[in-house]
Amino acid sequence: MVDRIVPTVAHWGSSLAHVSGDRAVELVPHPLDAAPSPIADGVLSTLDDDARIRQPMARLGWLRARGRGTDPGRRGEPPFVPLDWDEALDLAADEIDRVRTEHGNAAIFGGSYGWGSAGRFHHPQSQIHRFLTVAGGYTASHNNYSFAALNIILPHVLGHSYGHYVELMPTWADIAADGELVVAFGGLPPKNTQVNPGGVLRHTSVSEQRACRAAGVEFVNVSPLRTDVQPELDAQWLPVRPGTDVALMLGIAHEIVARDLHDEDFLRRCCTGWDAFAGYLHGDADGVPKTPAWAAAVTGIPADDIVALAVRMATRRTMVMVSWSLQRARFGEQTIWMGVVLAAVTGSLGRPGGGFGSGYGSTNQAGSPRRLGQVASFGRPRNPVRDSSRSPASPTCCCTRAPRSTTTARGTPTRTSGSCTGAAATRSTTTRT
Repeated sequence: MVDRIVPTVAHWGSSLAHVSGDRAVELVPHPLDAAPSPIADGVLSTLDDDARIRQPMARLGWLRARGRGTDPGRRGEPPFVPLDWDEALDLAADEIDRVRTEHGNAAIFGGSYGWGSAGRFHHPQSQIHRFLTVAGGYTASHNNYSFAALNIILPHVLGHSYGHYVELMPTWADIAADGELVVAFGGLPPKNTQVNPGGVLRHTSVSEQRACRAAGVEFVNVSPLRTDVQPELDAQWLPVRPGTDVALMLGIAHEIVARDLHDEDFLRRCCTGWDAFAGYLHGDADGVPKTPAWAAAVTGIPADDIVALAVRMATRRTMVMVSWSLQRARFGEQTIWMGVVLAAVTGSLGRPGGGFGSGYGSTNQAGSPRRLGQVASFGRPRNPVRDSSRSPASPTCCCTRAPRSTTTARGTPTRTSGSCTGAAATRSTTTRT
């Protein structure tokens, strides 16, 4: 018997929890969500699953070694043993006090990076950071493991942090209205769009992509997996060799320039570094022209397919999409940087329904309508520990060059606002038509 119905939100969607007594017995998708994720179907089983941690636990070896240094046994070998809550709280408080007394608060690492629960109040990272700040401070982690390389390189290339730029990227509705071609490096896996940090009310990404296809937008899936794009998009599949996306982009760019299909006026007037990049593209620096034939040998994509794609991208309003997955690797920032360059070379950067974007197909949010405002959250005192977790200041000059750690693409141009006024470079979809 259901006593009451309680609305709830999770990273995979919103539900109406049917509650009997003090226990949820069923999760019904929220009526506003036309495409709910099936993930919720298995959530209730976790309440009684054997894998559930039902009370505080501690490694037996650590308990034995307290006050005597490390456990003489093999690391990780002793089992975990249950503790009651009073004992666990005392142990945690004693250890925090011991470490900060003997080594200082900087010796406390405030971890718990991850999504945890939806919303802000039950957000584990916010809770533990607020707690440790009040306790005197801690050493924080730097950036995130979702799009760290993207976050670092983008301010040097487009003048925006990713958090800002994602609000400026074309929506799926923009692409449907003005776009003609989407080239998705890393694909658009529909399974990923089931989730979103902070929660989801409506799952719209899959249907919005289909609306683009219905409007005549064509799709290209550049990924080792054919299934990285939903079949309803009728996408051309280019099974690129993993880790060679930048080589493919270079081959495409070379062909566009060789056919004189690029907008050189835009590249010289609105970008920084075009001459250096063009020289690298033609092999002036290393004697290796980045032709489609060269790219074919690296990527496994036939040269004829690269040539054909280059012509399509240069003659149609094109959206270059780079998935988060591609920048989660050594030199991962290069895929982001080169993706922006390729969008500029095609002539679509800054035009409605085209340009560059990242995160489409990584979560439900990317490509959806912009947020109307910020969600209310609890404030957090400033961390008293000064550490290296803070990102360096974003460049304030549109002529700022990329950092040394990202120079392996040799002279990759950056999109700028065309004037050095002391303000960060900005992107506008209304300046080019």
